[in-house]
Amino acid sequence: MILSFLKKYYHLIILFTCLIVYTLVRYKDLFLPYFWDEMAVYSRAAMYLNDHNLSILPSALTPLISRGHPILFAFLHGSAMRIFGTDLIVGHTVSLIFSFSLVLVLYYVARSMLNKTLGLIAALTLMAQPIFIGQSMLMLPEILLAMLVLLAAHFYLREKWVGYIIACSIAVMIKETAVLIPVVAGLYGLLIRIRSLNFKYVLTHVLVNLVPAMIFGLFLIVQKIQHGFYLFPFHMKMLAREQLNTLAHIYNYLEFIFIEQGRFLISLFILAGLSKMIFQVYKKTFRTNIQLRNFILFSLILFITMIIFSGTFGYMNRYMTLLIPLLAILGVMSLNYISGKINFAKIGLALSILVIPFFYLETSVFDYEVDLGYKRHLNVLKRAVRYLEEEGLHDQQFFTNFPVNSAIKDVRRGYLSGKYDFKPSRAFDDHTTYVVISRPGSASHNFPGDVELESIKIFRDKFAQVEIFKVIRPEMRP
Repeated sequence: MILSFLKKYYHLIILFTCLIVYTLVRYKDLFLPYFWDEMAVYSRAAMYLNDHNLSILPSALTPLISRGHPILFAFLHGSAMRIFGTDLIVGHTVSLIFSFSLVLVLYYVARSMLNKTLGLIAALTLMAQPIFIGQSMLMLPEILLAMLVLLAAHFYLREKWVGYIIACSIAVMIKETAVLIPVVAGLYGLLIRIRSLNFKYVLTHVLVNLVPAMIFGLFLIVQKIQHGFYLFPFHMKMLAREQLNTLAHIYNYLEFIFIEQGRFLISLFILAGLSKMIFQVYKKTFRTNIQLRNFILFSLILFITMIIFSGTFGYMNRYMTLLIPLLAILGVMSLNYISGKINFAKIGLALSILVIPFFYLETSVFDYEVDLGYKRHLNVLKRAVRYLEEEGLHDQQFFTNFPVNSAIKDVRRGYLSGKYDFKPSRAFDDHTTYVVISRPGSASHNFPGDVELESIKIFRDKFAQVEIFKVIRPEMRP
């Protein structure tokens, strides 16, 4: 009985074992302070909802906290904080649950199209990606968004309209990027039936895509009523500047998705698979099931749309997270296609795409949260804040840049001991006695010409640095 159980469910047993091992290896990271956007935006929003009013209406957050984004993600984390408290482990555990849910959904989707073994390889391929490892415990919406997008694609391709509407509607309320899904679905529906369109088909696809679009439109209308804008004005000004670099952004996205972090090998498999498919089509020997063909087409449209959209309206590698699960499935699908029935070839190729990414867990430059390199900056920031407390400098008037100013505002963000209150300021004035600058960090700083800054301490770890200066004014000089 036990042997039959193991034989039937060994794929899931292996997958859950890997999830448990992953949790044990990274257990200490559950207690790390919040960092960068999770500190200044998402955990801040969740704590505000927890402290005030749990709601998904735009008015539940001030515009400076919500930045005009839908607030369902903050609501979910705020609800968890209301139940379990605001300890760091709560926010990071909820994020880990979302991450593991993505892995399981990926296994389910890949298994339904391929088989259990390939579904397992696809799930493990995702888990090996530095961009997944980097974000898996951080309070950021991209992992949850990736799961919902994958579910929406799966339901749409199988014409399970209720599931599609639910997944897509939740996705657009997690992050506005998901409004691309109805667009992609509409383009896919048009291309797949371009020669045999009929009224019922068109009406069905229009209606199922209209629902999530209308939900997001309703959110924008309510936001206009409650806050006076549809989209956050600061972001609109920033996006206008970013459009000047659209081609550079698109090139960087393509490089990041298909080459960096060891994904060049997955891309080679996909390229080899496409080449073999084109050759077989030419020879009229190509055979594939409709389900795989539809998934490839849908994924191709999503990749193109997402890269162009993100390249036009902003640049951050983290935004590409929702494409990585699709890439993992396409890579494993291609691996199976090019290796045929040669099992040892499949094993070797599978091991290569699982092992190679571990050589890219950190980059030599700061890239936000797309790998584990963020922990270097986080730990440098922790050491600097600890030094300020130990030296009794908490009662001084500080000028700080981001992320230092955010780290010392709230003890719940994980950097302060709770014994002292700091007085951070983003404006340098006559009362400023110390300056704390993080590199990387927010913009350049202009200080009065008659002011001298004396460096008293530097904390550094590779690309990460926090430097503490004492302000020397003219009257203080000998």
